[in-house]
Amino acid sequence: MSKQYANAGNFNARVYLHAAFGTNPQPWPHWVWEQIPSMPNRHILELGSGNGMLWLANADLIPEEWTITLSDFSPGMLQAAQKSLAALQDRFDWRVIDAINIPLHDASVDIVIANHMLYHVSDLDRALAEIHRVLKPGGLLVASTVGSGNMREVAELVLAFNPSSSYPEIAYGIQSRFSLDNGASLLGTHFDTIDLRLYPNTLIVTDPHAILRYLLSCNGLFEGIHVLAPEDIDRFSAYVNHINENSPFTITTSTGLFLARKANK
Repeated sequence: MSKQYANAGNFNARVYLHAAFGTNPQPWPHWVWEQIPSMPNRHILELGSGNGMLWLANADLIPEEWTITLSDFSPGMLQAAQKSLAALQDRFDWRVIDAINIPLHDASVDIVIANHMLYHVSDLDRALAEIHRVLKPGGLLVASTVGSGNMREVAELVLAFNPSSSYPEIAYGIQSRFSLDNGASLLGTHFDTIDLRLYPNTLIVTDPHAILRYLLSCNGLFEGIHVLAPEDIDRFSAYVNHINENSPFTITTSTGLFLARKANK
């Protein structure tokens, strides 16, 4: 997993598929931003900030009075965020942080953002306990993830190409750790009120290379397991070469987020 996120390359390949071919007129980062309460004098912590896309997409909307800490467990990913947000560098405090050990004081943060990352942490219950600890009374966790059936057409495509592919094991194995289906019960052991919000979207993909790059980006999500082995790349590329603007490939998504609030006491 550490190699998977040594830099932003794999992450960007997965983001690109959704950003380039999504049909929801409201891009994901804008939708997520709308779910975050905008109140003065907020201390915001983002865990797993990736390439900083949430902040880049909403740069003009960031309140001046917010104190913002952007973090990632990967120094390479954090450097990618610093590069993409170079024009806003002074707005953020940058920290390498593993969610299971957050080096912040108790009750010091108003909002924690965990955007598609909680299913990656090594000890989810410990991470949720840490998030709860650093949140102030009444503080909010914004945690996005995916649900069962997310991108099922990709699994069907890969299995049609190779019935013994490890793609379902990788994709659904990771997602099942924290998903739209089990997230409420997992959060409920630490947080008092939980609200689920769904982001409707479908991908209409017209570039077969985008699917290839997406699948290659999944190599290494489980140590030593490949979705596409090097010797299969050319053959798979030919297999999906029929996908184009006249014959697009439709992918159903299941995406959303939880708003989990700490008791105000």
